[in-house]
Amino acid sequence: MFEVQQFTECDGWVNTWSIGDEPERFETREDAKAELGIYLADCLDAVLDGHMTDAPNLNEFRIVEVTE
Repeated sequence: MFEVQQFTECDGWVNTWSIGDEPERFETREDAKAELGIYLADCLDAVLDGHMTDAPNLNEFRIVEVTE
């Protein structure tokens, strides 16, 4: 399983993605990468539409394999 982690000032790298109360995990690295790409594209659209001031930076995210 893989998860998308985001760097936070308080906690460092954490999985901030969830489905309900459970962390969101992906079967493959490619699935996680695709979802991250969709998220970043949606954020860029929101900036272009004036709904956000700045889009997140790709460097704020990483995809890691989890074994739990």
